[in-house]
Amino acid sequence: MALVKSDLEKLKHIHRIVLNLLKEKELGILLDAPAGNGALANCLSKIGFQVHCCDLYPENFQVPHLTCQRVDLNRKLPYPDDYFRYIICLESIQYLENLYHLIREFYRILKKEGMLIIALPNVLNIQSRFRFLIRGDRRFFKPRSQLPTAAAEWAKVTINPVSFREVELALERYKYSITTILATKIEPKIYLYFPLIWFIRIFTWIDNFFSTDKRKKLFYQTLISKEVLLGEKLIIVAQKIFGSFP
Repeated sequence: MALVKSDLEKLKHIHRIVLNLLKEKELGILLDAPAGNGALANCLSKIGFQVHCCDLYPENFQVPHLTCQRVDLNRKLPYPDDYFRYIICLESIQYLENLYHLIREFYRILKKEGMLIIALPNVLNIQSRFRFLIRGDRRFFKPRSQLPTAAAEWAKVTINPVSFREVELALERYKYSITTILATKIEPKIYLYFPLIWFIRIFTWIDNFFSTDKRKKLFYQTLISKEVLLGEKLIIVAQKIFGSFP
């Protein structure tokens, strides 16, 4: 099978970035979790990846030549150890109860030096930080007054405002190495916060100047990067470091 124009037209911007990241990689077994309607899984399958799909709502999956398994990412994943060469988890960790459980499970089912790609809303960008300072709630997350009362609706609510900092800590805890950080897009209106951006950068540079902790310096340089301060959403690419299961 080959990609056609109609396949690409169904992709979101974030899907296109991930497709470009993977299309030059060595082919292998890939997990798309959650797979949504299957637009990205369809394209990856057509360029040669052996794609497995799962989702909490597989009834929404729309790719006839692939199967989507019903899986709750809050629970143990139904896959064997060291099985996948690639795992994609786009815009879902903000819906989950336990980030560390999922990162640990992904480590278990990834092969040695396997690649994990995570995408999430960037709650550390300057607009989200300013909103939290003024209103006490974060961008992308509904205020308490708008949360559902029906239990069935909670699975569709962004309940966990995970930032790059929490993801980085979880990846370090479970033996991954971050290789790439990308922003999906930068909205022009965010430059209205230009004075705050430079205040944060200058404060961080001064703090780093007096620090002798190299790891701290590197981490805070990432936090003041263009991607983290300005990006609407972040894509984090990490590699499994081989070792005993943590």
